[in-house]
Amino acid sequence: MRRMQQAMSIRLPIEDLKVIDEISKKQKEDKSTVLRNFVELGKTYFAITQYKENKISIGKAAEISGLNIS
Repeated sequence: MRRMQQAMSIRLPIEDLKVIDEISKKQKEDKSTVLRNFVELGKTYFAITQYKENKISIGKAAEISGLNIS
């Protein structure tokens, strides 16, 4: 896991907070870890959709998502 660099405060809808809390309890992970995992998944999803729409190259998609293409 990467070293944490900076804290960020965000506001989320109550429904999202309930989902995060539920997942946190089921996975036996703290909420921060659950949110970091969501961000990682979101980066991958963003990279895939941008690549699929020919807006970025496969290399850039790999860079954004933090995945190797080899």
